[in-house]
Amino acid sequence: MIFARRGVLIGLYTALAVPVVAVLGSAGWLYSDLYMTADRYEQVLADASTEQIPTEPAEFLRIDLPNKSNDAAPLLIELNKQWQAIDVDERAKIQNHLRAYALPSETQDSETAEIVLSAKPIIELYKRAANKSDSNIERDWASCESPFEPNYHTIIDVSRLTCSYAISQARVGTASEAFSTLDSIRKLGQHISRDSGLDGLALHSLLETMSLTASEQIMFLYGDRAEIVSQYNTFIENRKTAPNVVRNLEGEAMRSIVVLSEPDSHKNRIFAGAKLSLRGEAFQKAAAVRMTEFWMGAIGTVRAVYPDTIASNEAYLEAVQRFQEQKTPSRIVPSAIAEWNEHRIRSAAALEVRYKLAKVAGKLFVQFHKSNQLPSSLGELSISTSDPMTGDPFNYVIIEGGFQIFGRGSNGIDEDGETNGDIILRLKDGVVSNEGV
Repeated sequence: MIFARRGVLIGLYTALAVPVVAVLGSAGWLYSDLYMTADRYEQVLADASTEQIPTEPAEFLRIDLPNKSNDAAPLLIELNKQWQAIDVDERAKIQNHLRAYALPSETQDSETAEIVLSAKPIIELYKRAANKSDSNIERDWASCESPFEPNYHTIIDVSRLTCSYAISQARVGTASEAFSTLDSIRKLGQHISRDSGLDGLALHSLLETMSLTASEQIMFLYGDRAEIVSQYNTFIENRKTAPNVVRNLEGEAMRSIVVLSEPDSHKNRIFAGAKLSLRGEAFQKAAAVRMTEFWMGAIGTVRAVYPDTIASNEAYLEAVQRFQEQKTPSRIVPSAIAEWNEHRIRSAAALEVRYKLAKVAGKLFVQFHKSNQLPSSLGELSISTSDPMTGDPFNYVIIEGGFQIFGRGSNGIDEDGETNGDIILRLKDGVVSNEGV
């Protein structure tokens, strides 16, 4: 009886002790991870610099900055000033009228013609900036409140305006000028991303996608003209504006390390679209250490496969997965930031697919203009239709009002062209669009 009671008591004490030991053990694990990681702060930053991972703005700046005559930055500042000085409703009116002016029509009303004329100085200023050979765009690297590049909204608005203007140039018969205008949009994207982080890469990818979509719209509308077909093919083949993904990763590494290393970064702040609450210097330094370690691994992996942007995307995803497999409390915030950046890396890889889709669409539109009907399959086009991201053939579906051609995207799952998982070129009711990453 005594032994039985002792067994019950030992069992009870053991049951009560296990949670206590677990809590104490977890607390000790958390304490040792955070404080031991924080103690390596200075050494890890030094290691990163040795491996050419910038940890402060001075390490990221180029030596060969442009002189004033080659610098697009002052023109971009002036462009933003002029565009923002226009009333918001008037800006929308200009956009709408220029879109209407771009479409085929026997007549154009006098109001549209007048508005188009008033928009030309803005567009010419945009093109002048884009055609500069370099840029020195100043950025607030320590800011963590906005993921956008300077003058982001102006650049998007005027890029859309410029796309419409290019389509209108094709309408009136100046094919070479139309595609030169579209090329200026690509060049501006390169200016923006050249010395930027991943926000600049995403904007660059967006601008290239806009210019591609406008070129495809021109082919749909006016691809019955030989000069349009010739200029379109040249535009697709002679691209010289591919993003420098490694440079963008280095910029993002520097920015995230700077933000996490700020003396007050333990306070509530917005970074990478999320609210950070790093309460205490140990938490702040441990997060900065883990973020730096992630970038050393990720950038080293991507450097090995660059300039292949599709392979760069895959290498980055692998680096994120490896980092997330570390079961340490101090990796949680850096891991969230690293994962949040995945879609911006994918945007550059998706561009390669879009250019292949553009080649296929070019052939398709030529056949459409000749026969006045869509091909029943891509096999009729006498062109490679394999998706550079997966190696599999693109899917092609005739839909009401047009068609869609799509690849499976970086997740490798066929989603019938219905979600952002697929990379899609679509024609519907006379409007071309590029969607998904």
